Amino acid sequence: MGREAGIEFPFYKMHTAGNDFILVNFLSLPLYPDPILGRIAKRICPRLRGIGGNGVIFLVPGEREKIRLRTFNSQGMEYTNLFDPFFCVGKYLFNSGFSGNQDINLEYGERNSCINIIDSSHFRINLGIPRSFPSGRLLKEDPVGEYSLTAKINGKTYSITPLTLEYPIGVVFETGESRETLKTLSRDLRRLEKPDLRALQPVFISPYSREEIQVKVWFGKSNKDYTSACAGAFVASVVQGFTDREVLAHCQGNSFFLQWTQPSNQLYCTGEAEYIYYGNYYYESEEE
Repeated sequence: MGREAGIEFPFYKMHTAGNDFILVNFLSLPLYPDPILGRIAKRICPRLRGIGGNGVIFLVPGEREKIRLRTFNSQGMEYTNLFDPFFCVGKYLFNSGFSGNQDINLEYGERNSCINIIDSSHFRINLGIPRSFPSGRLLKEDPVGEYSLTAKINGKTYSITPLTLEYPIGVVFETGESRETLKTLSRDLRRLEKPDLRALQPVFISPYSREEIQVKVWFGKSNKDYTSACAGAFVASVVQGFTDREVLAHCQGNSFFLQWTQPSNQLYCTGEAEYIYYGNYYYESEEE
């Protein structure tokens, strides 16, 4: 009810593997309530009417750490299960001199996270422990283990390795299908009668060697996260015996360095982010 005061703020358009975000630093501004953050995201994400991006990264004061990372999609909904924004945040905070050369500790959702600074361009994050889906069991490298499901689509049988990081991923080992074929497969997988398969985000992998993989993914309308896609493909390639526990994953013209450590089973990813442009935006108050 009533009107909000207008808010003017600088923004930074950034991307990781082509996944573009609008980063907004609200650390020194008043703590705005969630509905306002959601409305700002809805206003500035549209590509024809706003700045344009797949989501907004808000940096706000934390309770346990100096910074809390909050991410909202273009519909104004908050999500806390993506990793791509961490590389944008690491790049921005390092360049702004906030962290010096020290690692960056911040809050994201209900957990504390850390961004390790490798150099001015590359940052390392902990993705947690991969688990099988839907059982939730810890995934471990096991030459005799059975991790795959099969699905028949348009007369062809595909082997799918289901797992979960922050959300369920279904890894398909493919041999050069076209982009249009991958889009069709992604849509058809979500229409299968098996509920477990319909919940999976399809990710396609081509192992080049024991240390290098190519990853392709079609997100459709879901929230994009290329870090999770590459990490899921990597884990599947390890448990299926195709690669070692350190690989370089190529996706969307970018590369991620992935490590799955033993005996802790912690999964790490080193990646980078780039600036596209920056400017100032005035969010005008609106009638409720």
